[in-house]
Amino acid sequence: MSEHLIVGGGIIGLLTARYLSQAGASVTLLERRQVGRESSWAGGGILSPLYPWRYAEPVNALAHWSQQHYRALADQLQADTGVDPEWIQSGLLILDRDESSRATAWAEKTGARLDIIDGDTLGRIEPTVGEHPAGGLLFPEFAQIRNPCLLKALRQDVQARGVRITESAEVSHLLHENGRIRGVGTADGGSIAAERVVIACGAWSASLLRELGQSIDVTPVRGQMLLYRGEPELLKHVVLHRGHYAIPRRDGRLLFGSTMEDVGFDKTVTEQARHELERA
Repeated sequence: MSEHLIVGGGIIGLLTARYLSQAGASVTLLERRQVGRESSWAGGGILSPLYPWRYAEPVNALAHWSQQHYRALADQLQADTGVDPEWIQSGLLILDRDESSRATAWAEKTGARLDIIDGDTLGRIEPTVGEHPAGGLLFPEFAQIRNPCLLKALRQDVQARGVRITESAEVSHLLHENGRIRGVGTADGGSIAAERVVIACGAWSASLLRELGQSIDVTPVRGQMLLYRGEPELLKHVVLHRGHYAIPRRDGRLLFGSTMEDVGFDKTVTEQARHELERA
């Protein structure tokens, strides 16, 4: 029996496994398919809400705390595993000047550095974005991380610490005993006992928590993106305009996103989304 059983092998599940194992706990992690291949894999890796002033204070507080720790985490993972999670302080360049007043108020309230740049400056620091005479809003301290690299590093790290990972293990229900959770039942009819169970399976968490009388408003949203091969430094900043973004990776790849589609767990890619993103 493990002390801790983690349901879900995304970034949250893997980080939970990392810190529990660092504290000396025995940990087992279950993933319904492949570790790190759901929403954690598919995200763009921007370490901030896109328009943070549109979000509630607790979201921004969590984002701020995470931003303070991500670089050290990435450095330590690279030192321990040899895998570079590619934390890059690329900054966030927003071309929506109609957001200026809200962005300025938010920056003054939170202490975030904000540079309001004119069209000439924009053309000099990011010539590939085309002409934007009104300039833009630059948050130079915002950073990104490359999700697949982070997930690879985390998996290697937790396995080296003795965490047991079981894939293709779909949890169907929780095991109750004397008013406590004592493990989980799996879709194939099996059961796994544990002293404590951590539910970290994203949009799949709701069905398990419902057993405990807990209701959480978490639903899946499909986001499609385009990936292009380019030259390194072709784009220097993460660029955001009218809800769509471009993310430059260290090797020159450019990631463009994203749609937001309420289609449940359907991960099908569509030509309609491709055309939408190409127009953007």
